[in-house]
Amino acid sequence: MIQYIIRRTLVLIPTLFVTTMVIFLIVQLAPGDPLEIFVSPEVKLTPEEKARIRHQLGLDRPLYEQYARWVTDFFVGNMGTSFNYKVPVWDLIKTRLWPTVQLMGLSLLLALLVAIPAGVLSALRQYSWLDNTVTALAFFGISMPNFWLGLLMIFLFSVYLGWLPTSGMISPGGGGLLDRLAHLIMPVFVLSTGFIAGFSRYMRSQMLEVMHEEYVYTARAKGLKESIVIFKHILRNALLPVVTLLGLSLPIFVSGALITEQVFGWPGLGQFFWQAATQRDYPVIMAILTLAAILTLLGNFLADLAYGLVDPRIRYD
Repeated sequence: MIQYIIRRTLVLIPTLFVTTMVIFLIVQLAPGDPLEIFVSPEVKLTPEEKARIRHQLGLDRPLYEQYARWVTDFFVGNMGTSFNYKVPVWDLIKTRLWPTVQLMGLSLLLALLVAIPAGVLSALRQYSWLDNTVTALAFFGISMPNFWLGLLMIFLFSVYLGWLPTSGMISPGGGGLLDRLAHLIMPVFVLSTGFIAGFSRYMRSQMLEVMHEEYVYTARAKGLKESIVIFKHILRNALLPVVTLLGLSLPIFVSGALITEQVFGWPGLGQFFWQAATQRDYPVIMAILTLAAILTLLGNFLADLAYGLVDPRIRYD
C-alpha cells in the first residue's frame, strides 16, 4: 500500500504541474491588459509610470519566468494579490471556502444516502412500479438544469409559499441553527439532484450486472440468506464503479456549485469565482482553478485507494 501511494504521488506531481501550466497560459491568453484592470480607469498614467507598475507586478518578464514565479509562490502559500480588492487572494478564498465545503459536503452526503438505496431497490424490483418511478425521477433529475430548478424552487418555496429564504447563508441580523438549515435546504437539494439521478442509474445497472454472476448463483445454492447475498456479494462488487464515479464527480460538484451559489446568492467559492471572471481578476481565477485541479486529482487518488476497502480482492502490492 505504501509503495502504491508513493508511485501514485510521483505521477500526480507532474500531472499537477502540467495542469497549472495550462491554467496559466489560458489566463494569459484572455483578452485585456492586466494593468488596465489593476489600475482604476480614472487614473491617467504616463508611459514611465505604466512601465514601473509592470515591472513591480512582474508583467515585463518572459512568460516562463512569470509562470515559475507564480507556481512557486502558490505552493508556498502566496496566491498573489487580487486586482479588485487589493488584498492577498488567500485571505479572500479562506473566508469563502467553508460555505462551499458545507454546501458540497451536504450535497454529496444526500446524493449517496438517496442514490445508493434507490439504485439497489430499483434493481431488486426490476420493471416494478418502484423501478419505473425511480427511473422517471432519475431522467427528470438528469435533464433538469441546476439554474432552472433553483429558480423554480425559489418561486415555489420562497415567493409563493414563503417557507424558505430566497438567498444567502443566514438571515439579516444573524440567525440560529434552524435559520442556517433553512438557507441550506434549497441549494443542497438543487446541487445533489443531478448526482442522485446519475448515481442511482449507475447503481441499478451495476446491481443487475452483478446479480447474474456465477458466484451469486453459487452463494444462493449454498443456502446463504438473501440479505447476505445482496449486501456481501452483490452490493460490495456493484459499488466499485460508483466509487470511480464519485472520485470523478468532485470537479463536477465544483462547477455545479458555481451555478447553484450564483442562483441562491450563497457566499462561497463558486459565487466568488463568477465575480472574479466577470471582473477579470486573474490572480483569483488562477488560484480557484488550481485548487479545483488539486481537488480533481485528489478525488481520483482517494477513489483508487477506496477500491481496496470496497473489494478485498484488490491488492496494491
